[in-house]
Amino acid sequence: QQQQHQQPQMPPPCDPLARLQHFGFPTTTEQWAQAQDVIWEGHQLLPPGWIRCWSRSQHKEYYVRLVDNFSVFDLAAVMEAGKAI
Repeated sequence: QQQQHQQPQMPPPCDPLARLQHFGFPTTTEQWAQAQDVIWEGHQLLPPGWIRCWSRSQHKEYYVRLVDNFSVFDLAAVMEAGKAI
């Protein structure tokens, strides 16, 4: 009998706003970095050195490059920047 190795399935992307309302909004970049696995469980991984944050004024996520705190709302730009590394 042959054993089948199954890849662990990623959970479906969670609702980050619901998680933020439950756990509270981080207030520093360090807190946002520590909360990534909880707030964005199941979401697409970002390139190294990038994190997700939530804009309360625009009601959507944005992305921060940790090395210089550059922020952008465009996920495609973040993923493209990650390829350049």
